[in-house]
Amino acid sequence: MSSAVNQETPSTSTAEATTPTTVEEALEHAKRAFALKKYEQAVDHYATALEMTTAKYGDNAPEAADLYFSYGKALLENAIAQTSVLGKDQTEDALEKEEEASGSGAFLSFSGDADEDVPVDLFGQASKLEEEDDDDEEEEEGEEGEPEDDFNAAWEVLDLARALYEKQQDEDDEIKLKLADTYIALGDVSLETEKFDQAITDYSAGLELKIELLPQSSRQIAEAHYKLSMVLDLSAGRLSDSITHAENALESVEARLAELRNAVSGQLKVEEEKLDSKGKGKGLRILGDDVISKMTKSQMEAEVKELQGLREDLALKVDELKTIPNEPQESAPTLAAKALDQELGAASSAAAPAPQAVNDLTSIVKKKKKPVAEANGSEPSSNTVFMLTQDHPNESAATGIARAAKEAFTASQLVPSSERVNALREIRKELENAKDKILEANKRDLEAAQKEVDAGQMSPSLLKRLDISKPDKWNSMVEGVTQVADLMDPTGIVSYASEIDENLELYRVSCPIGVLLVIFEARPEVVVNIAALAVKSGNAAILKGGKESNQTAQLLSKAIQTALSKTSLPSSYIQTIQTRAEVAALLELDQYIDLVIPRGSNSLVKSIQSSTRIPVMGHADGLCAVYLDESADVKKAVRVVLDSKTDYPAACNSAETLIIHTEILHTVWPEVAKALVEADVRLLCDPATLSALSHSTSSPSKLGTHLCPSTPADYTTEHLSLKLSIITVPSLDAAIHHINTHSSHHTDCIVTEDEKAAAKFCRGVDSAGTFVNASTRFADGFSYKDTTKKADRGMDGT
Repeated sequence: MSSAVNQETPSTSTAEATTPTTVEEALEHAKRAFALKKYEQAVDHYATALEMTTAKYGDNAPEAADLYFSYGKALLENAIAQTSVLGKDQTEDALEKEEEASGSGAFLSFSGDADEDVPVDLFGQASKLEEEDDDDEEEEEGEEGEPEDDFNAAWEVLDLARALYEKQQDEDDEIKLKLADTYIALGDVSLETEKFDQAITDYSAGLELKIELLPQSSRQIAEAHYKLSMVLDLSAGRLSDSITHAENALESVEARLAELRNAVSGQLKVEEEKLDSKGKGKGLRILGDDVISKMTKSQMEAEVKELQGLREDLALKVDELKTIPNEPQESAPTLAAKALDQELGAASSAAAPAPQAVNDLTSIVKKKKKPVAEANGSEPSSNTVFMLTQDHPNESAATGIARAAKEAFTASQLVPSSERVNALREIRKELENAKDKILEANKRDLEAAQKEVDAGQMSPSLLKRLDISKPDKWNSMVEGVTQVADLMDPTGIVSYASEIDENLELYRVSCPIGVLLVIFEARPEVVVNIAALAVKSGNAAILKGGKESNQTAQLLSKAIQTALSKTSLPSSYIQTIQTRAEVAALLELDQYIDLVIPRGSNSLVKSIQSSTRIPVMGHADGLCAVYLDESADVKKAVRVVLDSKTDYPAACNSAETLIIHTEILHTVWPEVAKALVEADVRLLCDPATLSALSHSTSSPSKLGTHLCPSTPADYTTEHLSLKLSIITVPSLDAAIHHINTHSSHHTDCIVTEDEKAAAKFCRGVDSAGTFVNASTRFADGFSYKDTTKKADRGMDGT
């Protein structure tokens, strides 16, 4: 996708590349790297500075406290970055864009009192913990650089900083404030690793110190209250406490707003610095008013505007919490979860909790002993680990394929999940090794398909789906394998626990589905997409692509099976078939196949659904819409609409309908239409959009040949080509109604500058994906794993 291509990260500067020789140089490099969100570099430089400092003063010297704190924060941020799909591969440009996009009211940034404060996406953290089961798998001892290890290291380093600050806190209030910051950072680690009780303890300790040292109007006070509210909301029986702290956060923001308004009007009274019993003052960080007094009027007005949005979001959060039914202090799931904690040995002392998730069951999964060949240093063979085949002289070829897949799946359940990750890395290596042969086969498929296009027996859009020779398409395919490998293990996650009777506990644990039969049409890269997702989620898969890409699919499958033969997974774990007769036979084998996933046209999906007793998961049409709201920015509108329609017109996530608000018929719409026509898109317009273009002064020269009236059928047609149906609506409600009654509930987008309109669109549109100011093409392949509203488990759930 054109809009999804990241710019290359700029090369490291000479200064950064030079190894620091002093503590000051190392600190300078570390702070620069942290500011640029290059957290791995920051970790390295802080480690260097810390090593030099402890070598000079000793490990427990007071001089090392600040470095321990900074080092721990860098470790924490690095661990958080690595738990995302993009992780450390995000460029600074992408991060800057993310920050700009996050400038809405939903991004609760409490920074502002001090230069070192960093905005915290609290809603993002809350939704991540509430909506995702993203527990890390416990890795083999000795492995380094994994997020779980960084979380653990961050805890230990920050705890050292806490111990050093506690020894010095009576000397200076500034030290005491640093101790408060350390408690908050320790709470962040516990929150990320879902140790909610420990997070409550640390956040409470940090908040207590901040309340003692800072005025109520400090944004640090608001942030601490909100973080504590968030983790209390995630803890059973603590809803009322969560509401209290959310209200306190709101009061703190309102106090800050009042002071800023007084400052703007010239009525601010700066409190004189008070001296403690030792004659020491509390410093500039203590006097929030003093910070305000140093701001310019424009800076104050900008912060007032920002805080008004923040106040609205906090008020909504308070109202939302008040609508949640309260829970008993000790619910049955809580008791059961505690019992599971004890069973897994995950609970530790409050002073040093290990960041292993409560619902990680990998520690009680019995692992197979290594085969003799592997112990001797040779590569394991699938034949040395599993005995999958027996003589079945009377069974059909399709039955043999299905039975082998079932046996491979059954045997794979005793293989540790780390071996599935290893298998994915081997798959990428083998694909790269076989690249020339695969692309040569793809060239032969394209040549054969071109003859059918010339003869009128194949559409040009289908021909485009066959081509994987473009560098961006090949690179996206193989990079996707690595991205899937880096995802959290989706199996073994406890999503529900209940004590249904004394000594009788019930757990709901995520597990693989079994054997998947995945049927798709032309795109050969789907072989790799599905194979990677199946391996990661612990499912065996049988794949059937379109006959148009047979030669490419065969070599892709061969590379995958060659890679699997080098691991503890059998090569029959992923298989491909070639004929429709095999598909028909497999659809009868519900004793072996657990789920059928058809990907492709409406006719393919409907045909599969009516031909089998096996459960079928599949969407039908990809009838996607883009709605240009009355507040749409013209540049964004042009970019989003162009990419949604022209990047890959034959894809199921390509836009087929463009919905225009009447208020922008004579402003935004002509510019969008001009860009579409210049991209050779035919516009099927309703009367209002036709009329607006006829009166436009910037009409493109090709308008006469690329413009025609629409029919009612156009709004329920998946064009899969450079055609776009256009319709006008008088309101956002009308746009939502049109999408819900005409679309296929796949992916729909709004282009708007109005946050409330965006939120209403996302709530009101009944589709698998709703995007704001983003191309519908982001719902493709590895970029966005799901195109069906039901895909909340198993392979698609990955």
